[in-house]
Amino acid sequence: SLDGWKIFVENVAPGDTAKVALTKIKNNYGEGRLIEIIEKSPHRISPRCKHFDTCGGCNWQFLSYEEQVKIKENQVRETLDKIGHIKCDISPILGCESPWFYRNKSELSFWENKDGKTMLGFHPPHYHHEVFDLEECFLQSELLAEIVEKVRAFITQHKIPVYKTDTHEGLLRNLIIREGKN
Repeated sequence: SLDGWKIFVENVAPGDTAKVALTKIKNNYGEGRLIEIIEKSPHRISPRCKHFDTCGGCNWQFLSYEEQVKIKENQVRETLDKIGHIKCDISPILGCESPWFYRNKSELSFWENKDGKTMLGFHPPHYHHEVFDLEECFLQSELLAEIVEKVRAFITQHKIPVYKTDTHEGLLRNLIIREGKN
């Protein structure tokens, strides 16, 4: 924030000192791209997932869970106040016991890379066709990585073709896994 003028930058934590390139300037806010973290926030932690920099599904994982809850609570308060013009008291967000393995549905995609290798995983942010090979995920079911590994091995062994959007050929496009938590 600069004299009340906010700058939104992905992968920057409150308390970070960072070098940022401005990409959009509006009357009451700006957007930027992270160039370099000069000094890390005391709330910054090492992300648990090896795909953190590629995936985007857990984009707050570089902050402690307690700090994530505080930031999200503040976002709700600011949204109601600034956008909705609603002034009200907000109860503190009740965090969950564990921020891991809480999602019950996974939508994965198949993709064949330029070397002909079948990939099974998620699309990185801003990429609608490419897929990274999923090896772990701490938001979905604990069984997800094992299921993905077995499906990938099965389709490779049996040479089942991946669907290609340009030629409309192939069989496999998506894998949806749903787990009943109760």
